Amino acid sequence: MHLEQELEELARITEQELVARMMHHGFIHDSMLCPWCESQMCLKRAADKIDKMEWRCINYKCTHYQTSYSIRNGSWLAEFRLPAKTMYKVLLYWANDVSQKDILRLVDIGRTTLSKLRKLIVSKISKYFNTNPLTLGGPGCIVQIDETMINHKIKTHRGRVPRQQVWILCIVDTSFTPSRGFCCLIENRTASYLLPIISRVVRAGSTIHTDNFRSYLGLANINEYNHMSVCHKYHFVDPVTGVHTQNVESFNNKIKRKIKSMNGLDDTGRKLFLQEFMFIDLFKESAYEEVLRILKINF
Repeated sequence: MHLEQELEELARITEQELVARMMHHGFIHDSMLCPWCESQMCLKRAADKIDKMEWRCINYKCTHYQTSYSIRNGSWLAEFRLPAKTMYKVLLYWANDVSQKDILRLVDIGRTTLSKLRKLIVSKISKYFNTNPLTLGGPGCIVQIDETMINHKIKTHRGRVPRQQVWILCIVDTSFTPSRGFCCLIENRTASYLLPIISRVVRAGSTIHTDNFRSYLGLANINEYNHMSVCHKYHFVDPVTGVHTQNVESFNNKIKRKIKSMNGLDDTGRKLFLQEFMFIDLFKESAYEEVLRILKINF
């Protein structure tokens, strides 16, 4: 379903339907026991509550009979005074790669609250990749690899070279359309540092295309890779073998454009940003459904 259709559907649903949706997505519990008498509580309307619903003890023998509790108790939503519709709108825009600046313009949400929600999403993404490490390629697949600097790159030999260069390694699987990619920060570009990362991400039997950077020379000796390279000093596409790295360079450029649209990144935010970028790029059309899944209470 397209973004516009999702937003139209969200605008039509009632508060009660929205509570049912939050329960369906696992954002809040679909039942609650009274902490005093341990009997099942009842879901009641509550006009003064942010979600217009509340849990209420209906056991007349309970010492806290008719005591009410927020439906957000025990969930990550308890940390937000954010209307549920607003939260869903933010998730929809985020999953469609809308910038934070535009989300603030399109949704009634404060900058601090948006930043807090994004940090929650990114922490869940980090947990997702820790338990589901991305692997690419395999027999019959072509994987392209390149490293690039993301904090500033001098091409005209003018201006100051950054004191601390920040490099990332990008790996894309060209058997997908568009290519599926991996990216991570790297401390250096030596073979001893890069090859273990590649070995972990790229499946055995893959054909790997790179430029002729010397750190890639040892690729043919691990995991039965078929390593082919192109010398960019002379060609962008090798005229004999047809080898190129244009897919991974396109992936690099998408990352840089995104960083530029965010007016740069601080040192602490780079790793999480790359995981966020990789998550949205990985799932593309299903990013909204995937972010709903990883935000479940018990994920």
